[in-house]
Amino acid sequence: MKKSLLALAVLGAFAGAASAQSSVTIYGIVDASVGRIDNGGDSVTELGSGRNAASRIGFKGIEDLGNGLKASFVLENGFQTDNGAQSTTNTATFSRLAYVGLGGDFGTVRLGRQNSQIAEVVSLIDPFQKSGLVNGTDFYNNGVPERVSNQISYISNNYGGFSGAVGYRFGEVAGDNSANRGYGLQLGYANGPLVVQFAYDKANLTQLTAGGAIVPGGTDEDTKNALLGATYDFGAFKLHGAYGQKKIDDNAGGDEKIRSYIVGATVPFGASKIRAEYIRNDNRDFDADNSVAALSYTYSLSKRTTLYATYARINNDGVSNVGFDANAVTGENASGIALGVQHNF
Repeated sequence: MKKSLLALAVLGAFAGAASAQSSVTIYGIVDASVGRIDNGGDSVTELGSGRNAASRIGFKGIEDLGNGLKASFVLENGFQTDNGAQSTTNTATFSRLAYVGLGGDFGTVRLGRQNSQIAEVVSLIDPFQKSGLVNGTDFYNNGVPERVSNQISYISNNYGGFSGAVGYRFGEVAGDNSANRGYGLQLGYANGPLVVQFAYDKANLTQLTAGGAIVPGGTDEDTKNALLGATYDFGAFKLHGAYGQKKIDDNAGGDEKIRSYIVGATVPFGASKIRAEYIRNDNRDFDADNSVAALSYTYSLSKRTTLYATYARINNDGVSNVGFDANAVTGENASGIALGVQHNF
């Protein structure tokens, strides 16, 4: 009897040690707001979702394999708080992220659906990051790849503030390895109050319709995005700035070059924070310039719950149709306001 109890105790100790080296976490954001959106046509009063940060639920895990090697995974799905539906832009089971990786002294390798390297830079530089009423990945450079499927990426460790990442995404078109493929690069420095980031992304998109769907007989399009940005935290406030270029080459005569600029500031005080930014996109080939100005106030009720108020205005020239959703009207200005609450778990 004593031997059995001792054996059980030893097994329990080993099980506890094993579980201590592995973990799975459930996390997410629930964001809802009341607001008014005018995309240049008929305005709408809404109970919206994700106007400060996209609502989501995710699962992430890590396992210590020994000798400094760790396995990890992330599965993340977006949803609409107002009606419980999945993300309006992607109805996949895990529409936002789905990847597995191995990390160690060499860095980290990930395989699956991930953020693009240029989207990672936007999230580090833009005061509003890359979600909410003012979505940097939608507005900056008239849109940059946010999350990409079929990607293998490498993320370096941090070396005295310097780090980098590269990614390659497979096009998976039979008989044409170059069709619909893409790759990205990120280089960064972060030390003390200074953050400097550079990103480049190239996508070979084949057979696109006007709405962006891939179909036989559509338009072939090559898109190149480059972005250089920095932030400096003075303590009482943080300054944000960036410059970018976008080049589009397609076989339908729609070649474009766009130069983009961003200036912004973040001012924290107590439980409050003010964010402001201005984005300008200058189209060098078409009458399609646009700009975005935004102002936001947040108040943290706790470490997990935040109240927010955000206002943004978009100016569209000529054939530009940048807006807050797919209902944007070409050449018309747009505005939006949202008052809401965001809860992190």
